[in-house]
Amino acid sequence: MSKEVFYPVVIYQVDEEDEPYFIAYLPDFGEAACSAVGETEEEALLELKNVRHDVIEYYKKNERELPKPFSKKDIHFGWRH
Repeated sequence: MSKEVFYPVVIYQVDEEDEPYFIAYLPDFGEAACSAVGETEEEALLELKNVRHDVIEYYKKNERELPKPFSKKDIHFGWRH
């Protein structure tokens, strides 16, 4: 039985004048490789769950090593102004 691995998720709102939306991604895989968009946070996270599954299956099928998840000590905060 394989050990479950938990990857942190980054989610942020994009403030478009017409319609704001949310982007969720797994930084360990890279925003371009494993991200999803939704009208709400919940929608973006649900879509990311599906994308994550496909990305992990791709890694396994191509015998690529999965990235090691960030630990809490690796997470830094920044502010945009």
